[in-house]
Amino acid sequence: MSASPELLITGGGTGGHVSPGLGVAAVWQARHGAGSAAWVGRHEGVEQEMAERAGLAFHGLDSAAFKRQWTLNNLAIPGVLLKGLRQGTELIRARRPSAVLMTGGYVGLPLSLAALRERVPLVLLEPNAVPGLANRLLKPLAAKLCLAYPPAAPDPKCEVTGTPCRPLAAHAKAAARASLGLDPDKRTLLVLPGSQAARAINAALRDSLEPLADRAGQWQWIWMGGTAEMMANEAAAARSGLTIQVRGFIQDVALAYAACDLVLCRSGASTLAELGLLGLPSLQVPYPHATGDHQRANAGAFAEAGAARMLDPDSLTPASLQAALRALLDDPAQLAGMAAAAKGLGKPDAAEKVADQLELAAGLKAPATGDAHAQ
Repeated sequence: MSASPELLITGGGTGGHVSPGLGVAAVWQARHGAGSAAWVGRHEGVEQEMAERAGLAFHGLDSAAFKRQWTLNNLAIPGVLLKGLRQGTELIRARRPSAVLMTGGYVGLPLSLAALRERVPLVLLEPNAVPGLANRLLKPLAAKLCLAYPPAAPDPKCEVTGTPCRPLAAHAKAAARASLGLDPDKRTLLVLPGSQAARAINAALRDSLEPLADRAGQWQWIWMGGTAEMMANEAAAARSGLTIQVRGFIQDVALAYAACDLVLCRSGASTLAELGLLGLPSLQVPYPHATGDHQRANAGAFAEAGAARMLDPDSLTPASLQAALRALLDDPAQLAGMAAAAKGLGKPDAAEKVADQLELAAGLKAPATGDAHAQ
């Protein structure tokens, strides 16, 4: 057994399944020492890149995704899952962690099943308004399910913690804009749809830039549209006459957040958690093919609170996008109200609350007297 209580975190497949776990890892290591948390996921997956960039040790397992539309590849899944289960069991027997945190996605199934098999406490984290399939399958045997949104009905297995955020450095707006080479006096739009879900937004933006050229003196843009369409995005930006920084990927997203007045984004759970934490208004275009249409539900929660405007992906056109951007960026008072509403949705202690549940499940922390954890 490790010298200090060790946490293994598993999950991935998308950045949205990784960022919350990084926030919990930071809290766990602050409590139990550097190196007391590690990530377990798919070899060469996005989770490996993000975990190692955050300084976490990474352990790779075999895993495979079940396709809801039947393909022959699904026939290989049981064998791959069994192999991953054996690898996960060996890892748990070698490391003897105090607890395992599953952040979602098929990637986390092998280690989660191994944890249950070896009687290591398993805590699930569900950052979306609609729980994913893996967490629904694992919930009956898990110690706790940590939720971003209240459940439809009271459930003693559930704890509403909010969605943890990866650590984000604080920057003053003027300093952030100066660091990025932006005009300190122009309203700034950050386009952050995510590299895997940017195509429709990129296309609408490219066709919107020249009609929006009349705002060249008032607006500026940071446009992260992914690497696949970067050349097309750069060409459209150059034709428009607008001040636009086109990026394939933004390494220091905290700096970009600090510089902006409005975020145009999808409705992934991690992005929304960060918007709430930082108090940023947003124009959201939910990804229409998300499992269970959970992004539309996520966006609906923000829109209902007045923290965002939702542009239905089925209605996304250059004209609808232009109208929405003009209505928001030309109205600083409205942006300020949305920012305050977003801040009200933020859960700055979410990572602490999830870490509390892990410690309770592991027997490292005694329940508070009279404290009812069920939501």
